[in-house]
Amino acid sequence: MKKILIALLSIICLIGFSGKVSAADKTSLVLSQSFDTSQIPKEVTVGTSGKFSAPYKGDTKSYDLNIETIFSVSADESSILSVLPNGEWQALKPGTVELGYTFKIPQASLDKYPDLEISIQEVCIYSIIEVKPKDDSGTPAVINVPVQSTSEPTVKIKEPSIAPTAPTATTTKPTTTAAPVGAVAKTNYKSKRLTSIAFTALSLSALTILSIIGYKIRKTI
Repeated sequence: MKKILIALLSIICLIGFSGKVSAADKTSLVLSQSFDTSQIPKEVTVGTSGKFSAPYKGDTKSYDLNIETIFSVSADESSILSVLPNGEWQALKPGTVELGYTFKIPQASLDKYPDLEISIQEVCIYSIIEVKPKDDSGTPAVINVPVQSTSEPTVKIKEPSIAPTAPTATTTKPTTTAAPVGAVAKTNYKSKRLTSIAFTALSLSALTILSIIGYKIRKTI
């Protein structure tokens, strides 16, 4: 019985020791979120498309992991700039988006290093991209299917210009008040009558003077 117990303890110790040896043989590798974003444009135009490129540039300690960069935008911003995980993009309407980066390691690369333990730093890396409206000349779209822009055209309301009104020339005509025909005739008649009376008075005065002169002459003689 003692021999059986000793044998079981020996097996348990052997298994535990082999597990420690296996864990000690594992190599740790910490990968940071580091990408070469020098080829990422700062702005694109509505109606254009392409493919982003941002190779992973973190330290892999000489391990050939064939790391692939994964691109993404938020659900709200996907209506402005549509982005697939492989980097293919399509500008839909004007706006600003945050292009996020992460990466993945193909299973084939992990299988090459079974004793490699990989840890990934959880850090958010992104770039700001502005999507501008198409100019008046029209930028040719690279995509095969035309994309209808949802942006409403800007309507400019131009206030009508009011030309200064030239002052109206007012011609004032002299007002002539015509006298009634009867009044004119009456005036002419009165004028003739006065003339006649004056002539008669003058005649009488002349005769009186002549009479007085004649009387004095006769008296003197």
